Amino acid sequence: MRSWNAVWHHRRQTADILDTARQLEFAGFRLDRGERQLYCGDQLVPLTPKAAHILLVLVEARGQLVTKQALMKAVWPETFVEEGNLTFNIHTLRKTLNRDDEAPERFIETVRARGYRFVADVREAADATATTDPRLEAPIPALAPADAISSHEAEIASAVPFLPRQRTFAWTLLAIAAVLTLLAGAAWRWTSRPPRSIGDADVVRLTTSAGENMDPHISPDGSTIVFTSTRDGGKREVYAMDANGARVRNLTHGAANDAGGAWSPDGRFIVFGSDRTGESAIFIMRADGTSPRLVTAGARASWSPDGQWLALTARIDGHNELAVAPVAGGAIRQLTFDHDFASDPSWSPDGSRIAFTSRKNGRLEIQTMHPDGTGRATLAASAGDDRLPAWSPDGQRLLFNSTRDGKDSLFLIDAAGGGRRRVTAGTTVEDEAAWSPDGQSILFNSDRDGHFEIYRMRLPADPDGAVRLTHDAGSDDYPDWSPDGLSIAFESNRDGKPAIFVMDPSGGGVHRVTEGAASDRTPRWSADGQHIALASDRAGTFAIYVMHADGTGMSRVSEGGGDLLPRWSPDGRQICFTRDLGRDTEIRIASGTGGASRSVAKGDGCAWSTDARSVLFDRDEAGVREVYRLNLDTRAIASVTHNGRGNGGALGSPDGSRIAFNSNRDGHVFGLFLMNADGSAQARISSASSFDFHPSWSPDGRWIVFGSNRDGNNEIYKIAVPAR
Repeated sequence: MRSWNAVWHHRRQTADILDTARQLEFAGFRLDRGERQLYCGDQLVPLTPKAAHILLVLVEARGQLVTKQALMKAVWPETFVEEGNLTFNIHTLRKTLNRDDEAPERFIETVRARGYRFVADVREAADATATTDPRLEAPIPALAPADAISSHEAEIASAVPFLPRQRTFAWTLLAIAAVLTLLAGAAWRWTSRPPRSIGDADVVRLTTSAGENMDPHISPDGSTIVFTSTRDGGKREVYAMDANGARVRNLTHGAANDAGGAWSPDGRFIVFGSDRTGESAIFIMRADGTSPRLVTAGARASWSPDGQWLALTARIDGHNELAVAPVAGGAIRQLTFDHDFASDPSWSPDGSRIAFTSRKNGRLEIQTMHPDGTGRATLAASAGDDRLPAWSPDGQRLLFNSTRDGKDSLFLIDAAGGGRRRVTAGTTVEDEAAWSPDGQSILFNSDRDGHFEIYRMRLPADPDGAVRLTHDAGSDDYPDWSPDGLSIAFESNRDGKPAIFVMDPSGGGVHRVTEGAASDRTPRWSADGQHIALASDRAGTFAIYVMHADGTGMSRVSEGGGDLLPRWSPDGRQICFTRDLGRDTEIRIASGTGGASRSVAKGDGCAWSTDARSVLFDRDEAGVREVYRLNLDTRAIASVTHNGRGNGGALGSPDGSRIAFNSNRDGHVFGLFLMNADGSAQARISSASSFDFHPSWSPDGRWIVFGSNRDGNNEIYKIAVPAR
């Protein structure tokens, strides 16, 4: 937790302080050169990696013409792409940046037939020096071993400081300074973005005290939680409380520092770490705290399922290694010989594997091995540090911590290493997770309320219940559910350029339905499921086309020149779409069989009402993007969202009673929201920490399929629609 860099837990965490040396500012926006991220004030603005790269190239060359060829070479080096990809991304950038429909080119100017120029005033942010946390490397005390420890254990104990989980004691002042640095960074980054975790309605705070509360572990019968706290005078003690947080009692109440309690499989005993002998050692006591006895030198012990062995961390030859020791006492058996770092053992419920933290190439990762040290395999590794694994009661999943996205957050992974998904939102530090006996809930530490406390959270199948459907290196987006509910069409560049694919609702049976050299985008099913409308540049510029569901019989139905985002009318006779005019965008309607189209409103992204008498779309007014409804009979336009934030991508439910849309109205990143047809009862339904967009309803209205970059790449997900 926080930035405690010590011998026992090697963690990297940099204070979240703005490095202004790499910031470019324009018109209220701030572009981070290094991260290629765009902010408006303190809000992160969602951009695809390619769009962000294009923006950076244009802003760096501000005031100068950047040819189309130069842009494509910079953004897609050594890759052949159609010019339509560039056009589409420029359209996206203009839609994102423009706050005033009267000046659509006040940021990116089109130089006809040649390229683009960034025309807004840009300035370099004032130089500042980034602040990073100090490396808090704890010295190893040379303390005399206790008489009860064997000579070999004494050698180990003399090198191991007592560092329960991730904290040291001798470095309190430095730790406080580091925490203040982190809080300063957090104050800048999260202004107007209050931290909260995914599934907050299912999160219950269990502890409240002036001290820190950490390392929870629930008894096998689910009745009692053992945990570590500094509530009684600053030193660490092992406490117990009822599962609802009531009846807190001190189990160790001594002069020593005691921490890291874990229940035996039969619930009769608790293993914990203590420095009561003068060095870090492992003790076992009865569940009521009586009769503590020394087992061995070491730390961070995990019970074997039969209760006969402890997996533990031992300090051997100056390194942290894993070992096992008999509960009854006796010599330890070393399992790892990494001469680097191995810690945090967790024994699988069937006793066949031990999961643990190992350092490789300077990063912490999750590995497993047999209890004899053989059969090692890596389950989770990233650009951050992955650590602290905990097996689920059925042995099918593991919880673990990761800094892969910045802050220390909880993730789930399948026992085989697949199916990784985030559990907590990543806006605050949350770690040290433990499972409830039924596997339906987890306990964890969090500073979400400004102080480290213990929480219980009902665990969904995925952080927000979303299920990932696509898994490939390409960008998958713009999903659309077929009327019979059996297929999902979507756009993907997995083969090098955008094309239309179809899969079943479980993510299987993926097949490509468009071929050729063109870029084919944004598929939409007709009401009878026989046809798909799409945007394609196969005639040189983007126009709307219609094809049979199998990809045959392609025919053009709009004039072209920047036509995108088609939507069928409920009767299948008309198609609305967006036309990019360079300096503006407008909503147009064409016949499903072709012919002249007509303009109906200025705006972007259209969707029909169930009675085909109105159309939803979004546009900027006075710097605010809202969702509007156009009455096609009277031409009256009215705001639907009217929340003063960013909104778009609206699509009505099959029964017309609700609208799914994309928004950041709650101050978090853009995600999926639902509202009633009149704009009331707006509520987020997807993660507050990832960009989720382009929703499409299942025919029965029970699911929404959408695009998201929550795993670092644009993929397709589906999420259950919450009941009213």
